Amino acid sequence: MNTNESITFAGKLTFDEFKKYNFYHTKRKLVYSFLVVLIYLTVCFKFIFPQFRLVVLFIVCVILAILITALFRFIIYLRVRKEFKSDNLIKNEINFVADNEGIHQKVKSSNLCIEWDDIISAFENEDLFRLYISRNKAIVIPKRYFCSEDDVTTFKKLINEKLAIKQVSLL
Repeated sequence: MNTNESITFAGKLTFDEFKKYNFYHTKRKLVYSFLVVLIYLTVCFKFIFPQFRLVVLFIVCVILAILITALFRFIIYLRVRKEFKSDNLIKNEINFVADNEGIHQKVKSSNLCIEWDDIISAFENEDLFRLYISRNKAIVIPKRYFCSEDDVTTFKKLINEKLAIKQVSLL
């Protein structure tokens, strides 16, 4: 990529896109919590009900673990909805310019430049990019913000070029 080349894209994040970002962000935690709950319930139920076969207990525990994980997911959904409704900044049109320095964001009269060194990891999903600047905070860039597929490809090349390979997971 040329040192003078930059990509400009803009858009307004929707609630559905914010939900998808949070789903991608919490998916691994939900899987781990499901497994922990399943193991915990299986061990506890085996001690409480030793007369039942392990297969029967395991099936009951799987059903309970699914219900508990669904409850976790619902609680996360409520938190996401509340966060989106209360965050007025996220509902504004954001203009981005990605270049060799970093990613420049412009919202209303505010400007922010995030240097490539400040991004700790980058992930691409089928419909958006997640660029993490901390463990729990990401720049969410839906692919619909880009004018063309060429811009998406150029952005991916820029990410691969500027971030260490261990930090990047692109499709």
